[in-house]
Amino acid sequence: MKEDRVFDIEDEIEKKEEVNNSELQECLEMVRKLEEEKEHLEKENAELLNKYLMKLADFDNFKKRMKKEQAEFQQFALSDFIGRLLEVVDNFERALEGYQEDNPESFRDGVVLIYKQLRSLLEKEGVEELKVGEEFDPNLHQAIDKEERDDIEEVKVAEVFQKGYKIKGRLLRPALVKVYVPKKESN
Repeated sequence: MKEDRVFDIEDEIEKKEEVNNSELQECLEMVRKLEEEKEHLEKENAELLNKYLMKLADFDNFKKRMKKEQAEFQQFALSDFIGRLLEVVDNFERALEGYQEDNPESFRDGVVLIYKQLRSLLEKEGVEELKVGEEFDPNLHQAIDKEERDDIEEVKVAEVFQKGYKIKGRLLRPALVKVYVPKKESN
């Protein structure tokens, strides 16, 4: 019986070894598949990282190109306007060179023509003079002087010291004005 038991134990050991071998084979197969998947994912990750870095470099180059183009645009944006403005300067120089003391009216007429030329140039660029009415508008006017009056109830524009301007509907410079304000009652 002892021998039978020994055979039984040996059979069990062989069975366990077979089971362990098959489990080991399964584990090794699973490890091989996981290593293949890992290699595949690492390769895919490297490709995606490369694509990302290329897109990042493209975007950085795009930003640099836009910054350069914007700087060039700002540098030369006014060149056309300045060219037309120089025509006005040329006319002022001609007027000053041709000034004759015995004919001041001709000089004045020339200056008026140059003034009209300059105003026309500004209008073509979208610059318009602010219309100053009686009502004070803090969005369009800058009060630099005031006078109290008994005969008014709201702030009114009394005098314009410097005209204000808009460019294409946007305030370029407020009008500098003197205002009348209602007189404060004394306590």
